[in-house]
Amino acid sequence: MVLLKNESRVLPLDLNAIRSLAVIGPNADEARMYGGGSGYLPAHYAVSPLQGIRDKVGDRISVTFVKGGRLQRLSLSAIPSGLLRPPESSLGDKGLLGEYFNNRELDGEPVLTRIDEGIDFNWETASPAPGVVAADLFSVRWSGSFVAPGSGVYELGVVSDNGCRLYLDGKLVIDSWIIDKASSLRSIYIELEKERVYPIRLEFFENVGTCEAHLGLAYYGQGNEVEQAEAAARAADVAVVCAGLNETLEGEGNDRESLALSKEQVQLIQAVAAANPKTIVVLNNGTPILMNGWADRVPAILEAFYPGQEGGRALADILFGDVNPSGKLPISFPARLEDSPVYATYPGARESVQYAEGLLVGYRFFDRKGIEPQFPFGHGLSYTSFSYAGLSIHPAKIGRQDTALIMLRVKNNGAVEGEEVVQLYVQSRRAKPDRPVKELKGFLRVPLRAGEEKTVRFKLAADELSVYDVKLKRWLTKPDSYNVLIASSSRDVRLQGSIKVYQK
Repeated sequence: MVLLKNESRVLPLDLNAIRSLAVIGPNADEARMYGGGSGYLPAHYAVSPLQGIRDKVGDRISVTFVKGGRLQRLSLSAIPSGLLRPPESSLGDKGLLGEYFNNRELDGEPVLTRIDEGIDFNWETASPAPGVVAADLFSVRWSGSFVAPGSGVYELGVVSDNGCRLYLDGKLVIDSWIIDKASSLRSIYIELEKERVYPIRLEFFENVGTCEAHLGLAYYGQGNEVEQAEAAARAADVAVVCAGLNETLEGEGNDRESLALSKEQVQLIQAVAAANPKTIVVLNNGTPILMNGWADRVPAILEAFYPGQEGGRALADILFGDVNPSGKLPISFPARLEDSPVYATYPGARESVQYAEGLLVGYRFFDRKGIEPQFPFGHGLSYTSFSYAGLSIHPAKIGRQDTALIMLRVKNNGAVEGEEVVQLYVQSRRAKPDRPVKELKGFLRVPLRAGEEKTVRFKLAADELSVYDVKLKRWLTKPDSYNVLIASSSRDVRLQGSIKVYQK
């Protein structure tokens, strides 16, 4: 786990200083152990954050749990035919009018018109209906009306593996007319009035491969979940919000709809943070998350990723200081969507993705473009602090077959033991614009007791500074001068030296 932010030393929590804790969020009472697809592995038991915290504090602290909402899901229950009405001019009194076209654009006259009692189709590779000449390159328009089953907030969504557009009450509410090759959920949260009739229209196209289309609905609540969370946070000494993603919202085979948390989760964090200045956000995710609108409102953020079946207990150990966090980010978190390395090229055209970053992947892109990330590669805080000193490089000049020894001292300046991950970057003084500004060449995890100092050693071989020549199709170690950067993250350089590679 990575401690991203810890203002005013909100963490670790003191069991003897707080009497009440509010645990809030859709990821609080469920263990988010793994990502989707090949990252999925069933476990014979799992410890959620809520359970881990309750096991840790016992009866010493009052723990209140409020869900505060839920994550969007990959699938929703299909809307039953009894809630769907075709247009008045159509035959039948249940379902929606389906118009099927032998093209992807809903062009011309439909080759088939029929009443579909529900939109819950998984056609795989078969033709969806008589008259549709192929299992690929077709489109469907379903129209009619929808009767709200009750009053309150509902999630209305479409699961499909290609383009879809959903109109409700004459308004475009879901617009995802894009080619996708894996099923994904597009959904919205809406407030419905019981038995009110809403005009509805769903447009869908299939490109190639397997095919499915589902129109679903799930009850979300009376709309007061955020208010309940806000009240619980206000009454507690500390609030912990467990947010993020799960294995159905990210995984192999499809892209996330957005890098941001869902609007509902952002609103939840904002409300809790406004109610309690000691709000800690815990994230479960395997990819970067945009934090606009809430990161600056909370004093502490802990990136838990997908921590496995004992993740709840590991989280509690860190929250209450039994374990000092020492993780470092293996990725960069952009501050804005526009700062992403692939913003200019995603999603591509004609089913082709352009990999235009070249060597400027990850932190290298942010360095070369001079963009400040929300949290940089290699970043991670601790409950203690570390100082670096005494950098030496020997020899300072090496031939193309030689190796240099890089040494420095790292000291734990705090009152608790901790581990620092010392990172070695190298920076060519003659790097071309298409080359990285600096490159990671090594890292070492250094455990240190309170007040302890250790010597850290790196070996840097000249061939680690080689560059691949595309024309010659081989690696070349060219004479050059380099800055040697010792850092706590890709943006936190503590010591700097130099080394020179000469012709030999």
